[in-house]
Amino acid sequence: MSYPEGWHETGIVISTEFAAEADCVAALIVDQAPPSDPAQAGFVLQSGVQVCVKPVDGDSLDTYMESAYGSLASEFVRSDSSGVVEYRRNGSLESHAFAQTDSYRYQVTTFVTANPGLEEERLSQVQQILASLTFW
Repeated sequence: MSYPEGWHETGIVISTEFAAEADCVAALIVDQAPPSDPAQAGFVLQSGVQVCVKPVDGDSLDTYMESAYGSLASEFVRSDSSGVVEYRRNGSLESHAFAQTDSYRYQVTTFVTANPGLEEERLSQVQQILASLTFW
């Protein structure tokens, strides 16, 4: 995964059941950190792409999605591109996707929480990072 200047690599930033059992890496940029004084209220404005991977457990991705998400699996759009099965759910500022090759299953999560003036730039940077992923 490659990422634009100003972004940095880190470990898990989004806790999911999948991530708890996988190897994860994330690219992250923080536009606004919370106050250092814990007595002050504050919030974080950050954007990121997290990729988690684990070996295929014998199930197809279709079977995994049905068992993990049940009826919610219908919220994901299934595609088969170049032999890689993918399920993707897109929101306006976040997305969740799963892909599977013969050997590995991937979860890719993106999120953008930025000041309104930076949203378009951050969304574009997230797309650049996604384009750098070679299994996609």
